[in-house]
Amino acid sequence: MLELTNLNWPVTPYGNTGQIIQRPRQLLTGIATLWADDNGLVLAGAAAVFLDVHRTKAVPVTNGLFTFGYRALACQGPEDCEAIRQALDVLLVQARRDAPALAWHAADDDLHCLRVLNPPSPGAIGLDDAWKQRTSPGKGIARCIDTANDLGPAGLLSDTAATHGLPLGPALLPLQSTDHIQQCYEELAAGEGAPAAAQGLAAGALAQALTVALLGGRHAGFLTWETPPSVYDALDGVAWSELPVLFPTNTTA
Repeated sequence: MLELTNLNWPVTPYGNTGQIIQRPRQLLTGIATLWADDNGLVLAGAAAVFLDVHRTKAVPVTNGLFTFGYRALACQGPEDCEAIRQALDVLLVQARRDAPALAWHAADDDLHCLRVLNPPSPGAIGLDDAWKQRTSPGKGIARCIDTANDLGPAGLLSDTAATHGLPLGPALLPLQSTDHIQQCYEELAAGEGAPAAAQGLAAGALAQALTVALLGGRHAGFLTWETPPSVYDALDGVAWSELPVLFPTNTTA
């Protein structure tokens, strides 16, 4: 499994929230999943992006000057898909309680797919209930923001992003297509295309997670900007060294 992250503690990104003396960071979280078909749906990739926010005021976002935490997972073969599901579910358990807000595009579809996989996914099951009640969230539960249904138009993330002034651009847009995801998965399943195919999955998931985090954060009042930030430039500034497939001229590898 390919794992890309800039977090010191990627398994527990929200810190040790069990200690009263330690104030947990307020990390608005964007989630993305990539699905492929292999005689049934398999989770080929997933990513989470973490943006520092404030509970009572909007944090300004300036293109080229903001940073974020991230963790992206991509399969390097069919045997990795279950490990990706498990890692994502561990994150969902934490995010539901510890994140101030959780953004996801058309999450009801993804959560349904996660719930029907075996073995059961407790994080997906718990978050599915919170997602259905996101207009009246329970106490101590992350605010859930569905960028497809709450912002609109419901449909492709690229359409929603463009409508709200945050287009993915020519480098990132192809990475979101189901054809691209399936092609990468099939190359990896056949033992071909690595590491470029795995990086392609990771880059697609990471771009999607950052986009939903920005869109959801602004919609919920956690973020603000005068000029829309560039998702590509933001990834270039933070993750360029991990993704030579996306930034081939900006790496020392």
